[in-house]
Amino acid sequence: MGQTREEVGRFNSDNPHIKVSDLVQFCRISYTAIFYFGITVKFPDLDPQTKVDHFLEASKKYDTIQDLVESEIKNGTARDKGSPCRTLARLRRVIDLAREVLEQILTSGRSLAMATRDNPVRKLADSLQVLADTVNSDNPHIKVSDLVQFCRNSCTAIFYLGITVKFPDLDPQTKVDHFLEASKKYDTIQDLVESEIKNCTAGDKGRPCRTLARFRRIIDLAREVLEQILTSGRQNTFVETFAVAYEQVFVPYPGWTAGECFSSSIGLSKNIVLGALEELPPPDLLLKILNEDEDSLKEHIHKYINAAKVVLQYIDSVFLSTETGAEMLRTI
Repeated sequence: MGQTREEVGRFNSDNPHIKVSDLVQFCRISYTAIFYFGITVKFPDLDPQTKVDHFLEASKKYDTIQDLVESEIKNGTARDKGSPCRTLARLRRVIDLAREVLEQILTSGRSLAMATRDNPVRKLADSLQVLADTVNSDNPHIKVSDLVQFCRNSCTAIFYLGITVKFPDLDPQTKVDHFLEASKKYDTIQDLVESEIKNCTAGDKGRPCRTLARFRRIIDLAREVLEQILTSGRQNTFVETFAVAYEQVFVPYPGWTAGECFSSSIGLSKNIVLGALEELPPPDLLLKILNEDEDSLKEHIHKYINAAKVVLQYIDSVFLSTETGAEMLRTI
């Protein structure tokens, strides 16, 4: 919101203008808010990062949006698909829509949490419990299609923290795509792993078997983080909690440094993630964003931890059934 005030201030100055570079920053902050609602997970074709890229590229050529619009109109490129001028015209409507939504919220007196009506932590725990229930059934298994749904809910939780806006190279949607494609060919993760190991493709880059081995560590890291939260309560910061969980999950892998193992699985260095955690909202505000109170959050955390233990044990059993699979857990 501070960035918006700064831009309005420039428009109301003696030299009214909006710098393209300021517009880039405003877009990044705007899309952080969009990610908090998990909108891009529900609508993966929506790609806000592309709009940021348009303005970022334009900022190298134009100082103000007036320069941008006048130049593109003069050159006959203003309406071209992907042109920053066309993107600006569309962004103007988005800003106006957000203004109207916020005015309606103020008029109706509803809180933002009530307006969003989403519980990403509950959805995450519930979708992992679905996997645990099938493992605990008379026919233990994990369906690849159920794994897709769990991954989608994982992405939603990540988006609520705004992490993908800070680190656009982190692309959780890619993992969803890998499993979604695999679900068309394989019914269960056992079918997937056995087939890819048999065909000698399990360790290939971009293969769902390789993605599964890495995603297993992410599930384990989340479990450890949540256990640390329950143990320490609010005594430790997010950074301290993550640091302890990091050592527990990634240090034991032989032949890898913890940093190498973490970077391979997450796609980011430990220090970058610690920096992101330092920027998270304080606990009370985070609870409001997640639409939870402390009691409901603890309930979902307990469910996730218990379900994760069941799921992790089953995934390990699938990989450890072959020497190749066991090697993948150690080295990928």
